Amino acid sequence: MGGKTPTVLIVDDEIEILSILKELLQKRGYRVTTTGRGDKALDLAKQNQYSIILADLKMPGFDGFRLLEALQGFKPNARIIVMSGYGEQASQELERFGIRNYFAKPLDFDSLLRTMNELILQ
Repeated sequence: MGGKTPTVLIVDDEIEILSILKELLQKRGYRVTTTGRGDKALDLAKQNQYSIILADLKMPGFDGFRLLEALQGFKPNARIIVMSGYGEQASQELERFGIRNYFAKPLDFDSLLRTMNELILQ
């Protein structure tokens, strides 16, 4: 990746996914922050500059859609990748947020990593 260490904020209410993604990304040189709550992710995004925000859509309370809406207000150029187990319906809803990077669960980690690297190089 070269240069500055890329930073990733991962937001998912599934602890296993947070743990697996954190370990895999750290092994590839990313600095990773995780949270299981959308409202906490918003606070972290306000306080820190992340190379990429990787967010689940369906979470209790402050879900991924609310997070995306809030991020658009103060970080319109944030590089966001969305992951969800809700298929085509979620993909269509994401278009209104301008999100083109969507991964269905279970995740294809190789494709996810490729997309992350492409976003960082932009």
